[in-house]
Amino acid sequence: MVVFKEHDHPQKIRNSKKQLVLSKFMKPFQKKFTINLIIIYALANLLMFGIYQYSTLTPLKASHSIILLFAVITTLSFFMVSNTNSHNTQKFNSRFMLSFGIRFLGYLIFALVYLLMFSPDPIHFIILFFILYLLFTILEVIFLIKLVKQHSSV
Repeated sequence: MVVFKEHDHPQKIRNSKKQLVLSKFMKPFQKKFTINLIIIYALANLLMFGIYQYSTLTPLKASHSIILLFAVITTLSFFMVSNTNSHNTQKFNSRFMLSFGIRFLGYLIFALVYLLMFSPDPIHFIILFFILYLLFTILEVIFLIKLVKQHSSV
């Protein structure tokens, strides 16, 4: 519990309260994951902008929304798995497999619907789609491995 003194600066008190609220909702490794996810999201958008700006490829419809979709689904999946008690190995493994299965099927359905509705250059879309899938999946797996190692050492 945080104890404030009378002579503490009001800004310091506000910042401490914000940190206290964030610490209730997010664990330290979840904060690191979220920061890294935001960085990956920004880099993917910059890369997409650069590719479309300096190449002859025509931009995909809603390409930045596709990146946002990957970021949101990865975040939901990570928080679902990371909030599981990792000391219960069977429950953790079940949640992990369920999360990846649902995510993969959801992405597959999205890709098929997108290809049928917008019919962009299929090769261009599939390459972008799998690069984003690998990028966000690798990020999630790295943090889940760190989480498992952290709990196994405790």
